[in-house]
Amino acid sequence: MKTEFFVSGFTLIELMIVVAVVAILASVAYPSYQNHITKTHRTDAMANMLELYSFLERRFTEQGNYGDAAARAAVAACW
Repeated sequence: MKTEFFVSGFTLIELMIVVAVVAILASVAYPSYQNHITKTHRTDAMANMLELYSFLERRFTEQGNYGDAAARAAVAACW
């Protein structure tokens, strides 16, 4: 009696091609992602510095000097 086996699945070559395509896509996408993250952090830093600037100018307007407000504001901005 002759038995026939039907094997379904992917060949090694097909899997290697898929891995290569994914690697190429990742090599293009990752630097773009890193640039986006850098720009986001830069924007956040600018917003924090503008908030600190506003706080210091308000302090100067109210008190006539900066005093130790810069140190306090810097600590408050970090938390």
